[in-house]
Amino acid sequence: MAMIGPDDSVLLIVEDAFGYQAKRLRDRTREGVLPVEDAPTAQDLENLRISMGFEPDGFDLEQARYHKVCIVATEGSPVRYWVMSFFAETMPTLVAADGLHVCTPPFDRTQAVVIRAE
Repeated sequence: MAMIGPDDSVLLIVEDAFGYQAKRLRDRTREGVLPVEDAPTAQDLENLRISMGFEPDGFDLEQARYHKVCIVATEGSPVRYWVMSFFAETMPTLVAADGLHVCTPPFDRTQAVVIRAE
């Protein structure tokens, strides 16, 4: 089981309602926070690409700023579906490396569950 370890660099993609809480509780040295509204916008997509270090010619997991991503959103949230779809389509290497996780708010690395490639 590929857990989020204490030394992993993690981008927390957080449902907007929980953004403030995530920013307060995160480890600033290893965890970035990207709040996303319930209906993600084109700007949210661009912010996600920038945060992950997505280059015009593709995504290189070895060069990425964050090697793991955790979606922090409630069950059934559109944020979960949007982010999972985005990573499956644009960054399958991250998903294949067990780098995509999900958990319900608040973020707790011990409760994060890996989202496996199908």
